This record gives sequence, C-alpha cells and structure tokens, in this order.
Amino acid sequence: MNQLKKYFFYFLGVSLVGLIVFFSLSGKNFWRPPAKVSSSPSSIPGGSLENVTGNIVRIEEGSLFITVQEGGEEVKLRIDEKTRFSKLTLPFAAENPPEEAVFSPALKEIPLSGLRAGQRIFAEGERDAAGLLKAQELQVLP
Repeated sequence: MNQLKKYFFYFLGVSLVGLIVFFSLSGKNFWRPPAKVSSSPSSIPGGSLENVTGNIVRIEEGSLFITVQEGGEEVKLRIDEKTRFSKLTLPFAAENPPEEAVFSPALKEIPLSGLRAGQRIFAEGERDAAGLLKAQELQVLP
C-alpha cells in the first residue's frame, strides 16, 4: 500500500511538470482569458454598417428620402441595383397582435416599384464618401 502511494505521487508530479513544460513551450498563454472581441461597427472590416428606421417621404431616381423615427429629421438614402428590397409580413394583424404567440415573420422580396410614400422602413448600409447612407438592404415594416 505504501509503495502504491509512492507511485501515485510520483506519477502526479511528473504529470504536473509535463503540463507546465508543454504550456510554456507552446507559445500561447493558456492562463489568461481570451481578449474581448468588440462588436462595434468600427471593428468590422470593410467599413461600418449603420441602420435607420423611418417613414418614406418621397422616392427619386437613385434616392429615397425618409423621416427618421427618432428625431424626425429627413434623411437621404442612396439606392442602386445592389440594394435588396423586401417586405416583412407577420402571421397576424400588426395593429392587433395576440397576447402570447410564437411566430416567424416572413420576408418577401419586392421590386423598387413596391415602395410607396408613407411606408415604414428599416434600412441598413454604409456611408459613402459624401456622407450619405448607401442602403444595402431595405425592409418595409408592417
């Protein structure tokens, strides 16, 4: 029994020394937590995405003017052939939602001609050199 304890402690000591040597030679510091990854727009490679929610005021060639939900200012969005247009639909009336429900909203692609003044939208895109928001995706909200 005494010899068994001796071998156990010998095995435990060699294992600990082996682990310490392995981690020190691997080049990584396993004792520190990984650095936090920032999810701010400035940390995303290739530019920063911005979004805006508001109501369409008017549609012109290559532009869409909306009144921003927060603040009420009028903002010009640039749109082009790469802009994706879709309409968000709910399985119930938006004015009368059920008290408790589990549902999945549906996104249906629509053409630019499907947009009308007064519709509430959500737009996401990047600022161009002139400071205008170039919409990559635009969703008509219920």
